[in-house]
Amino acid sequence: MNFLNLIATFFQRENGEVSSNDDSTRYRIVTGTSEYLGTIIHQDGVVIKLKSEKSKPVKILKTNISSISIVNAHPNKWTAE
Repeated sequence: MNFLNLIATFFQRENGEVSSNDDSTRYRIVTGTSEYLGTIIHQDGVVIKLKSEKSKPVKILKTNISSISIVNAHPNKWTAE
């Protein structure tokens, strides 16, 4: 999947928000100050709620996102596709 398709798919939403409880796709989200790895459990037009395996869910404003990529989880590390 190329980058433009990834972004288009990622930001696609119905009725202004998407709940992704059944989606196990793991994402790497980079902001100006942090990097987050986890699964998206909710998103709307303004915010993404991401759940990592090591912390409680975090809300990230979409305007603060520098990049998003899909990652695969291996037993002891994350790798970008």
